[in-house]
Amino acid sequence: TRKEVSIYSRYWFKTDAQPSVIQLELKGNWLKADDSKKYEVAKTTQGNTLIKVNCAYGLATPLKLIKGN
Repeated sequence: TRKEVSIYSRYWFKTDAQPSVIQLELKGNWLKADDSKKYEVAKTTQGNTLIKVNCAYGLATPLKLIKGN
């Protein structure tokens, strides 16, 4: 038989989220348009742009980019 158990009684309910880094590659040259520390912008060897976003708790991170040369 199955027993229904509340998620609030679980050991992981109040633990901190494990942060992860999501990487996006955008075609072309893009530059960061703000001073946010939640993401990094770097150029790839193919001339594209690599964005690394720090993620935790499922929160959205707005990116402000401008088109480069």
